[in-house]
Amino acid sequence: MKRSLLVVLSSAFCYILFSSYTNGTANVAGINATGSFGSQASCDGGNCHGPKDVNMVVDITIKDMLGNEVVNSRYTPDAYYKVYISGYASGNFPIYSYQFSATRAQGFNLNGGTFVSGSGLHSTVAGGAIVAEPLNPKSTSSVGVNNTFRDSFFWQAPPPNSGEWKLFATALLGNDDGAKSGDKSANYQRSYFPNPVSVEGLDENIVAKIFPNPAKDQLNLELKSTERGTYSATVYNSHGQMIYNQQLHIDVTNYRGAINTSSFVPGTYFLEIKKDGKKRVIPFSKS
Repeated sequence: MKRSLLVVLSSAFCYILFSSYTNGTANVAGINATGSFGSQASCDGGNCHGPKDVNMVVDITIKDMLGNEVVNSRYTPDAYYKVYISGYASGNFPIYSYQFSATRAQGFNLNGGTFVSGSGLHSTVAGGAIVAEPLNPKSTSSVGVNNTFRDSFFWQAPPPNSGEWKLFATALLGNDDGAKSGDKSANYQRSYFPNPVSVEGLDENIVAKIFPNPAKDQLNLELKSTERGTYSATVYNSHGQMIYNQQLHIDVTNYRGAINTSSFVPGTYFLEIKKDGKKRVIPFSKS
């Protein structure tokens, strides 16, 4: 299920896209141009490199860590998802960039979930909201067409009882001619709601802890206040592929074990602890 979802752009965002962009738009200028609570500017006034263009298409696809697409605009609290952002416009646009934020619907300065920053992407607070964005403009040639873009990143949904949250994003296709004209942007926002009945979280009294993070050769796992029984410990890579699975037969209140990560390639991973259909997912990285 693809969702059209994108964007309002500030003049500072667009300007930095073509100039000093080393640390990302929000980090350099403190600008939130996503349209979320706390956004400082938008393209409505025509003050951007590219005003909003009804012919520019932007799609958002959201998948859980098993690769299943989110349907019916429902999310599971505290769960991790992979957000795929893509789009295109007619013309010649060799570079692109975007900003993305998720905000709870109740009001200003209530951030909806958190981002897992990875290579080429960072998150920062801008305009009172957490914003994720590429560190540098990206090339549309990465998808083989000079007017098409595609990228992805990880996002963790807000905790239980957060209610509705909204996705906001900002995308810009640039012709890279150095002029403040001829580029295109698009905008959209979408609301998501918690699943009516969720079995996503383990008992709230169970404390799960992993260390060190980043891991090198070993990842330690601690579970406190556990129920006795059989748990599964599964590790997924950034593509949602299972690379490790172990059954944990726990008959003590406080459990401590370890996972050998020496053979894992450097990158972002997700450890899923599951028992009786309930689970908890914890991200970690391998150095």
